[in-house]
Amino acid sequence: MPITNSDLTSSKGINYKVSVVVAFRNEEKNLPKLINELSAQSFFNLEFILNNDHSEDNSLEIAKKQTENDKRFKITSLPSNEYGKKNAIQNGNSLVTGDYVLYTDADCSVQPSWVEKTVLYMINNQLDFCSGTVCVSNTKSLIEKLQAVEFSQLVGIGHFLIYFKMPVICNGANMAINKKLVGAPLKSNISSGDDVFLLHYACKNKMRIGYITDIETKVTTSAMPTFSTWLSQRIRWAGKSFSYKSAIAWIVSGFVVLVQILLILSLFICDFYVVTAIWIFKIIVELLFFRRIATQQKIQKNIFVEILLGIIYPFFAVLVGVCAIFYSGTTWKGRKIN
Repeated sequence: MPITNSDLTSSKGINYKVSVVVAFRNEEKNLPKLINELSAQSFFNLEFILNNDHSEDNSLEIAKKQTENDKRFKITSLPSNEYGKKNAIQNGNSLVTGDYVLYTDADCSVQPSWVEKTVLYMINNQLDFCSGTVCVSNTKSLIEKLQAVEFSQLVGIGHFLIYFKMPVICNGANMAINKKLVGAPLKSNISSGDDVFLLHYACKNKMRIGYITDIETKVTTSAMPTFSTWLSQRIRWAGKSFSYKSAIAWIVSGFVVLVQILLILSLFICDFYVVTAIWIFKIIVELLFFRRIATQQKIQKNIFVEILLGIIYPFFAVLVGVCAIFYSGTTWKGRKIN
């Protein structure tokens, strides 16, 4: 049913159905909170599909018990011969009956109007794909604070590129699509990238892509607790870039890597004043960019952490890139992945 009102502010009267798909593995500590938050969504016509990826804890039992009296929930499991988040998502997608589909992760937190605000925004702007905001919350250690700044910058860059019609990255913890994209290939042979490959597919097929910054649609997640787990996660993310088919994605990714390498090389080939000028300019630009993003996302600012990340990030990014080149699999949620 087409919507004729181009400025909808409420879901009242809309006959669309919305599906929310969540893949989970070993999330017994996080699932109860997420299920409560999903149950409290303001949108009226919803179904929730939670697919279990062979959890080794009590995640499946908890999910079934907590949702047994709510018919909106479908709790399913991957068959014994299928593994991984992408297969869990595709398995969940096969059960979708909604006109729009939203995705998040089991270790995330969503707000009561997350579904309603996102879907209304997609309807008003006639979007087929919508990238949402994801922020790191409850940071305590320096490592976690550094991740919070980096995470916000990545989300901001992703939205910046979408704005200029060069979509490259997004985050599957807050993503929405029109049902026409449900069957898109996700490259199941690669452990990560269900979000990015879907974005690139939408771009290749000339679908309408946008992003939403409404604070009520923001999704929060936790940082990796240690440097090694942070590095491992980023290596996993970077590993998928070698399978990009998008020319824009290759160009943007290559440019970013080249800039980081040149910044490091400048320390060895340029004199002190040139190096100082280059790095000060870099950090100022990043500070200005992050400050704008932080204000938009309503997250805490910390100039010491922001400057520190600006100094160490080129080295961190190159380390991630080098490790990804020689990437032979890592462990994620107790399982070795490719």
